[in-house]
Amino acid sequence: MKQWPSQLYQLAIGLDQVAHGVVGLLLVPFGHPVAMADETLSASAWRLHTKSKGWNILRVVIDTLFFWQDQHCYNSYLKEKERKQLPREYQNG
Repeated sequence: MKQWPSQLYQLAIGLDQVAHGVVGLLLVPFGHPVAMADETLSASAWRLHTKSKGWNILRVVIDTLFFWQDQHCYNSYLKEKERKQLPREYQNG
């Protein structure tokens, strides 16, 4: 039973990545930068917020939804860069 919280967290990340892919696909016809696979919507919103008004608006919306987390999108971006979303076996190279 100790694995439930961890597995639910992994499921949430997976669903986030699927949502990210869908949003990225929907924004392509409007000339928005392309979303990358295996990246959360929050991390992508931070990475692209200076390149597109739409991604900046999405960043503000996401940060507002996660109001209890200071700079949610920025911190998600840092986690992606540090490979924190990966299993421990993959994090250390």
